[in-house]
Amino acid sequence: MTNSDEYWYCPFAYGYTNYSRIGYAKHLLTYTDVVSYDGKKLSTTIGGTGLSVSAFSKHQQEAVAFTEFVCSPQYQINGYIYNEGQPGYLQAWKSQLNNELTNNFFSNVLPVMENGYMRPRYHGYLHFQDEAGIYVQEYLLGKQKSESLVLEKLNEIYMKSIEKNLSKVFI
Repeated sequence: MTNSDEYWYCPFAYGYTNYSRIGYAKHLLTYTDVVSYDGKKLSTTIGGTGLSVSAFSKHQQEAVAFTEFVCSPQYQINGYIYNEGQPGYLQAWKSQLNNELTNNFFSNVLPVMENGYMRPRYHGYLHFQDEAGIYVQEYLLGKQKSESLVLEKLNEIYMKSIEKNLSKVFI
């Protein structure tokens, strides 16, 4: 969408501030709230990337200091945005300046985040998401007609993902 005029609307897309910043791509994107269905606003899955320090790092003190720095409210509100980051700090999302820099990305997307469902973070979930998506897509494309068979398969994949998680916890 940022490089051609072929598409002009996408009801569900990952939200990245870069695409809402002047000069990042050929076309500037404007993000909005989630669409409604039967008069009810839909909910999306939200997630993100975490920040951690490896127990095996040869530079733990430096890594911890960097982590503290980039997670500090002052850097989240200012420096993180200026360096094209997407902060996790609510005040940064409510900042007028940050919204001016990003075509109101933060104020437009905040209702989506507040209404969203936090993606599960257990080991094995991403495998479930990838595998289950295939069956959901086949059903939506009409390649699979039986809802109950699709749900059975999703449940089977989910149970395997939980087993993977439990095996990691107890090892």
